[in-house]
Amino acid sequence: MKLLKSSIIAVALVLSPSVMYAGEFLNTIMSINIGIAYGFPFGGIVEHENERYSLYSPYEDLWVKPTHSNTSFSCFADLAPFDPFILGNEAHALKIGVRGGYRLHKIRQSLVIKKSKKKEKDYSGILMGYDRWMIGPVLRYAPVIQVGGMGGNYTAIGGLTFYVLFGQYVDAELTAFPAKRKKEGKSSVSPYQSNFHGYAVDLGIGGEISAGMINIGLNVFYTYLDIDLDRNIYRDLGEKSSIHEITLEVYAGIPIEWW
Repeated sequence: MKLLKSSIIAVALVLSPSVMYAGEFLNTIMSINIGIAYGFPFGGIVEHENERYSLYSPYEDLWVKPTHSNTSFSCFADLAPFDPFILGNEAHALKIGVRGGYRLHKIRQSLVIKKSKKKEKDYSGILMGYDRWMIGPVLRYAPVIQVGGMGGNYTAIGGLTFYVLFGQYVDAELTAFPAKRKKEGKSSVSPYQSNFHGYAVDLGIGGEISAGMINIGLNVFYTYLDIDLDRNIYRDLGEKSSIHEITLEVYAGIPIEWW
C-alpha cells in the first residue's frame, strides 16, 4: 500500500507541469500505456506437460497433445525526460529512457477431443497464474523527424522502441496437468499445486504511431521465465525449471510533454 501511494504521488508530481500532446513520439517525457498480449510458451514445464499426457480423439483417429497459450494484461510507462540525439544530418533521432510496469498472466492448457463430427469434449484449464513487475532501459528511435513549431524543436509522429526488461513474480502459482485432472480427477495428479518464485527477462521491439490524443503500438518480444517451485511437482524436472515464450502485444498510450 505504501508503494502504491508513493507511485501515485510520483506520477502526480510528473504530470503537474505537463500537458498531453497529440501527434508526438519524440518529445514526450512520459507515456502511460495499457496493453493486452497473447503469448506462445514453449520448453521446460510446457514441454514436460506436452510429453506426459495425451488423449485419443475417436473422430480424428489420433492422439492429441495439449497446447498452451499465455494471455496477459499490462500497464507500463516509459519515462524519457532527456532531449533526443539528432542523427544522420538531422534525418532521424534517438531517445533513451526507462520502462517500468506491471503485468498479469494466465497460461492456459488446451486439449479438445472430437468424439464425432458435431460433438467435442473440452479438457482445458489454467496451468499457471502469476503477476510480475518489470523495469529496464528503453530506446526510442524515430526514423523520420521534422521541425515543429516556432522553437525549432524536432518532432515525430511515430517510431520504434527497443527494450530489455527485468522483473520478478508476484502471487505466482502452478496447477499442474489441468487436462488430466479434468479428465481423471484431482487424485490422478498428486501433488499438483505449488507456488513458485524466480525472475523474468523480456527482450523486445515495438512500433508506435500517434492517433489523435493517444499513441497506438505493437510489441513483439521474447521472454525467459526462470521458475523455482516450492514443491517438487515434476519429479523428472525437480523444483527448478523454466519457460520460453514469444509474445505479441497491442497497446494504447497517452503521451505527455513538458509545457
